[in-house]
Formats: sequence, structure tokens, C-alpha cells
Amino acid sequence: MNRLRDVTGSRSAQRRRRQLRKSDLLMAGLYGVLYLMPFIKPGGSLWWIGVSGLGILPALLLHLLLLLVGLLRRPWTTQLPLLFALLMGLPYLWATFGKGGSAPLPTDEVKVLTYNVKQFERDAYHPREKDAEPRSPQVIDQEVAWIAAQGADIVVIQEFYDFEGSPLFNMRERFRENGYRYQAFDPYIVSRSGKINHYVGTMVMSRHPIIASGLMPNSISAHLNQNLWTDIALPSDTVRFYGVHMQSYGLRPENRDTWFEQIRDGLSRRSDQTVALREHMLQSPYPVMVCGDMNDTPYSYTYWQMRMHLANAFEKGGQGIGLTFPSVWPLWRIDHMFAAEAFQCTDYQVFDQVHFSDHLPALGTFRFSARD
Repeated sequence: MNRLRDVTGSRSAQRRRRQLRKSDLLMAGLYGVLYLMPFIKPGGSLWWIGVSGLGILPALLLHLLLLLVGLLRRPWTTQLPLLFALLMGLPYLWATFGKGGSAPLPTDEVKVLTYNVKQFERDAYHPREKDAEPRSPQVIDQEVAWIAAQGADIVVIQEFYDFEGSPLFNMRERFRENGYRYQAFDPYIVSRSGKINHYVGTMVMSRHPIIASGLMPNSISAHLNQNLWTDIALPSDTVRFYGVHMQSYGLRPENRDTWFEQIRDGLSRRSDQTVALREHMLQSPYPVMVCGDMNDTPYSYTYWQMRMHLANAFEKGGQGIGLTFPSVWPLWRIDHMFAAEAFQCTDYQVFDQVHFSDHLPALGTFRFSARD
């Protein structure tokens, strides 16, 4: 009888072990598939792949927890499937947390600032609501002064707004007066007054000569989302800067009925813009840098298409998690800088106390090595 009990117990234990092995393999497979999602282009019937990337960070943290519990309770060899799957997920951890930069060396230093200024919050100065109090003009003066005070060689501004004839919003001239003589700006025109034109678009400003520029393929000229390339003559070499503002979703509380279509279309258009950007930069005759509001996190197709060819500045020189869009979810870093090997990031800072816009500005400092 005891022998029968032992045999039955042994078989039951074997069944549990087999079930656990199957469960481990299934979990490892699911994690592996999830970690591969950012390398698949969203679009068409596969648009939903772009959304799945948002689950990578919580899934990765759960993966680490399950693995830790498994290692504490079972032999480590039983955890090999989850360990191998974790190797696929580790790059996302490196992309989430900055490592801090190295001390600068006496070579050419280039500072780059990227900032989505949300049209300098222009509506706040002339509110449409009768009972709303307009924002003080001193705020826009402070914003312009803050940007100029960072001493960046190149400034990439998304949703740049310029109002000809306005002493407050004549932004192109105001920045010229602050040392940014060279500007690449191909805006679309918003003519509200019927007499004086308002301009909105992506702006690249430089203290060094801009020798060529143009809108990217798949950039929407009559839209806020514009991607611009510029060739800039630094003292030691010419470089190509891409100022980007990738397709956004445009979600508003008043249009909730169309959110599904907006998310689907936004993911598809952004993936097309990413492919166009990748192909364009791979043909560049100069070292390249891509920076701006990409509207995508480090767990996305857009991020990893850039990351496969260029180094991410935050990963190299930043600290913490570097969130740049805290309005929706505090872990969202959607403003990025990617750079070729010629640019070595020595410092990367996100200014989390600067709240002129719903985005936070980021400043990267690079050692630039000219080509032979």
C-alpha cells in the first residue's frame, strides 16, 4: 500500500514538473514574441503591433519577478527558457535607463537642444474663453531667453510658431537676435487674420551655416508633423541633422468616437515616415543626427529602426528614465536624439523643471570627430 502511494505520488510529481516545464516554455515563447514586436513594421492589418510595444516595460518587470521567484523555489536549470527569453528583453532595460556620460575631452564639442514648444502656447496669450485670464507676455520672453541661454549650437523645435508683425510672436527674428542666424523652416501657413500670416512647422536653428535643407518624403507639409533635413557646416566638417516631428495621434476628448481610427492611422503613417527617414539617412554623405519628437517610446518600431543604425544619446549620456512627455504617463520618453559614431554623447539632460510646454526640453552634449 505504501509502495502504491509512493508510485502515485511520484507520478503526480512528474506530472507537475511536466506541467511547469510546459508553462515555462509557453511563458518564454510569449515573452520572446512580445520582445520581437518593435522590429515588425506596424501598418495595414498589423497596425496593432505598434500598441503592443507599450506593454513591454511592465511585461519585462513581471518577467524579472517570475524569474526571481522561480530561481528561489526551483533548480536554476528549470529556468533556462525564461533566462534565454530575458536576454531578448534586456536591450529594452538599457533603453529605459540612462547610464551617464563620460568626461569631455578637448575635441570639437557640439550641443543640441530639442524641444516641442506646442506653438509657444500661443492660445494662452489670447484665450477664446471670455472668463479666461491671458498669460503674461513675460512668460514667452522667459521661454525665448531660456532656450537661448542653453548655448546650444543647434536647436530643433517642433511646433514652432511665427507670427509676422507681432512683437511677441515674431519668433524667427527674435531667435536671430539671440545668435541663431541660420534657420531652416518650411512651414505651412495659418492665415487667421486674413492680412498677416501665421507660420507653424518644424524649425532647425543653428549658430553655424546651414548649406542645404528640405522636407522629408512622407512629411506632411500642411500639418504640424514635419520632418526636416539640414546640412550644417560645423568648423571641422559638414553634418546632416534631421529635425523630426513624427505623426501624432491627435486624440482629443471631444472626438473619442474616432480614437480607434486615429491610433490605427497614426501608427501606420509613423511607420511609413520611419522607413522614409531610415532610407534617407542611410544615403547621407555626411555623419547624421536625428532628433525631435518621435511620438514613440523606447519600445517601438520607430525607436529600434533608428537604434539599429545610430546610438541613442540618452542611453549613452543620460540618467534616470528621462521622461519627456509627463502629461499622459510618467514613463513616456518620446523625444529622442540618435547620432552616428562621429558624435559621442558626453552628457544628456532632460529639464524636468521647465514647463513652458507639455513636453520637456532635452539637451545633448557631444564630442564630434571629423572625418579624415
